[in-house]
Amino acid sequence: MENLISDIQTQIELCKAQAQELVDEYWTVFKMNNRGRMNSGDLEHLGSIAPRIKVQKKPQKYRIVWSRFKKTKAGSSQKGWSELDITRPKKGYQRGTFKRAGATAWELDLIDHYEVKLNPIRNKIEVLTNARNAINALIRKDSKDGTSN
Repeated sequence: MENLISDIQTQIELCKAQAQELVDEYWTVFKMNNRGRMNSGDLEHLGSIAPRIKVQKKPQKYRIVWSRFKKTKAGSSQKGWSELDITRPKKGYQRGTFKRAGATAWELDLIDHYEVKLNPIRNKIEVLTNARNAINALIRKDSKDGTSN
């Protein structure tokens, strides 16, 4: 069963790598759009929503989330960015989810384009992670019971 877990983990890592490519691509387009708007003085329509891949420690798994970023003012010498994850509804992320989070029109189109690609990867990671965790639980149970795998 350890080989099976290793194979599943390999598939999870491949999915993560695919997602990371898409996230990096999104950020490139996102930054170019924002830079163009800043250069033209259009500060009202700057984007603030982007995908991230986060690692959850226990149980260990990757999560593909959308986050809203905004500038913070924590004093004159400390300026940074705060990040707030956009809660994923039970039906999954949809255009209305991002509208409510304050996405601009150009941002909604970009989000739609990438969410269509990220969602199947998110689902695969979830299924593979659940399978890996179930097999690990079975192995732990078998080792406590004194049976071999």
